[in-house]
Amino acid sequence: MIERVKVPGSVFADVQEATAKILVVGAPPVTLVATEPLRRELDVNCYQQICNIAKAPGIEKVVVSPDFHIGYGCVVGSTFSSRTHLYPCAVGPDISCSMALMTMEVPADDFAQPTWRRVLIDAISQRVPSGVGAGPAIRGRQFDYSLLREAVVHGAADHILSAMGIDPEWGARLEDRSRGNPERLSRRLEEVSQYTKSKLPQIGSLGAGNHFLEVDKVAVNPAMAAVAERFGLRDNTLGVMTHCGSRGFGYNLTEARKGKKNGHFSGQFEKLRNFFEAWHIPFPGGDRHLVYAPVDSPEGQTYLDDMALGANFAIVNHLLLMSLVQEAFGSVFGKTVQAHFVYHIAHNIIREEFDPATNRPVYVHRKGATRAFPGSHHALRGTQYENLGHPILLPGSCEAGSAIMVACEGAKQSLYSVNHGAGRRWGRQEAKGKQTQSAVNKRMENLNILTNCRNYPLDESGAAYKDFDEVLRSVEQAGLAKPVARLSPNGGIVFKDSDQDPEGKG
Repeated sequence: MIERVKVPGSVFADVQEATAKILVVGAPPVTLVATEPLRRELDVNCYQQICNIAKAPGIEKVVVSPDFHIGYGCVVGSTFSSRTHLYPCAVGPDISCSMALMTMEVPADDFAQPTWRRVLIDAISQRVPSGVGAGPAIRGRQFDYSLLREAVVHGAADHILSAMGIDPEWGARLEDRSRGNPERLSRRLEEVSQYTKSKLPQIGSLGAGNHFLEVDKVAVNPAMAAVAERFGLRDNTLGVMTHCGSRGFGYNLTEARKGKKNGHFSGQFEKLRNFFEAWHIPFPGGDRHLVYAPVDSPEGQTYLDDMALGANFAIVNHLLLMSLVQEAFGSVFGKTVQAHFVYHIAHNIIREEFDPATNRPVYVHRKGATRAFPGSHHALRGTQYENLGHPILLPGSCEAGSAIMVACEGAKQSLYSVNHGAGRRWGRQEAKGKQTQSAVNKRMENLNILTNCRNYPLDESGAAYKDFDEVLRSVEQAGLAKPVARLSPNGGIVFKDSDQDPEGKG
């Protein structure tokens, strides 16, 4: 268990209500978005990772959001920009881990009956495989290799969605409909097919660890009723939220170590480590996870292609999951149940974004952080979110529920990013040591939450995560985003896999 050593308060400067500057020697100050109670949770391990990335080559700006906790190479809950370098640790092994939200026109009061929820859990289980190496579900959808290949090359193109039985109209409500150049991606997929082909059938499955599928009650913020209506959110209906990524497909692109190291595919992270060691390049802060590549280098361009393949997998994966859940609802509540797909948005991704201040592109790395463009942002011009801002999907915990927000103009100060959720309060082993199974089960029972797990995982309990209300308060007080609606878990469903796998290896 990591000893939590408090960072001295002297590292903070220009402290305001919900923001502060972290002083990093030899680097520009880091912006920390967190209220004072959350700032007290910044420990020496997170501080060291913040310093490592702030001083790394090519990094121009670093923002840490209130969900911060120790991560793979860099802090989960951080956003940083560079014009010259790419840092794969910002994406990690689960490329484009992301959120999606759909609402169902089933009155929440009808859904509250435990019998109906149990039937729905069974219906979802028959259609949605979950866990590491998840195989086909009894009533899942099976596709031939050529269509799966098309999906990771072209993303959520109309012909892909139609062939998979997904409503093509959902393609208009995505942060990115597809990533990368199809011609380049097709060539790259052939190069790595022996390591990824077996993982392509995992499209339409749910991962393990912190991945989940939840059905909660929608509660609209009255002050934001007009925005909620535009998003398709209505009081007392059901919100279906999924949290998943690129499964074993993305993991094998980044961490697979099959074959010889020289001249054969061994995963992007391992290849970059080999370059660092062969040329005696120091790892930032001595952390072997903190590898990087110049954007214009062959390694950098190859990484962007691999990331695009993984991102396209994740996009289609979420859409297929939602389509399967819609089918499950129809089998239980009747075929006329109306579904409205709200949005899909990633929180482990590198995006090339245009910086109007310098008239140049910049690579924004979001590690456990999610995009927050207000309606005035140039990237939303011509979309349905122009003059409004896109939905921001923030999962809290199984006990706290989730939130939907919309960005404010102040998001500019945080590289147009906010937290990706509540963030972990305890590490997995720590969470298992601090709680009893009976106590966790009792809390779930008191909230009338039903789950597919015999015993809800201790390391995924509500207590293992930070105070979600305080996290959201940080974002709102900093002027980054406003709450549009909450998803209440009371009387809802949490669908998980009890086989814990925090790296999403699948």
